[in-house]
Amino acid sequence: MNRMAKTVGVVALAGASFLAGGALAAQSSLERALDHLQAARNELEQGGKDKGGYRKDALALVTQAIESVRKGIEHERKKKD
Repeated sequence: MNRMAKTVGVVALAGASFLAGGALAAQSSLERALDHLQAARNELEQGGKDKGGYRKDALALVTQAIESVRKGIEHERKKKD
């Protein structure tokens, strides 16, 4: 399996994990999703050629997902206080 396919798989898995938990997601699930998304971003940054613009698009989407997950983590932390 090539690097791009692995990266897309990681992003899909992280996104599915995040969505499956919804508002009831445990803090550790969000943190694991964040780890996966950060790993995907690193892979995309090292990916070489842009693959017709798809690598650039995927990088932007993963970065957006990272920010959303971080906001979810912060929301959960505030809710516990």
